[in-house]
Amino acid sequence: TDNLIRLAPVPIGLSAASAPRQRTELINVSGVGINYEVDEAPLTLLNDENYHLTIARVANPIGTVPPGSSVFLEWYFYPLEARQYNFALNIKYFTAAPAPYFPPPSSGGNSPPKTGASMRKNSSNSIRLKGSTTQQSSTFGVTANTSVNVPIVYQYMKYSVQGIGYDPREPKPIKP
Repeated sequence: TDNLIRLAPVPIGLSAASAPRQRTELINVSGVGINYEVDEAPLTLLNDENYHLTIARVANPIGTVPPGSSVFLEWYFYPLEARQYNFALNIKYFTAAPAPYFPPPSSGGNSPPKTGASMRKNSSNSIRLKGSTTQQSSTFGVTANTSVNVPIVYQYMKYSVQGIGYDPREPKPIKP
């Protein structure tokens, strides 16, 4: 599906130093910077369900995607057993650029707009999640607040992540 990220299969028993880094690209095609934050609760739950051992982690769970640019989420996957692991990936994001300043009308300035401008799905101002481990890219809208003292509006991207651990003595599984 569009919301599935498949990590490359990893042999069981790798140490933290030898697990391969995997990358998923966050692309910002808008004209404003986007702050993102990965919800680490699903990763914590996955680890807790596996004897409190780290099964998966994101090296850079918080960051900014500059306008018209991209960053990579860097994954480390440490499977404990030869099986498929599934967990949620929820990314909260919001515009990184501060709201423009509008001088008060009493000083000769214009009043700020009453509401924020909202860009919807598949608009030109969007952020996409894409990577070598994904099947397809997805585009999501960004809310750009243009008025003063408007609270930040968070938006969310929700994905399922799938990783396969395999026994290195067996043939490496083929990615579906």
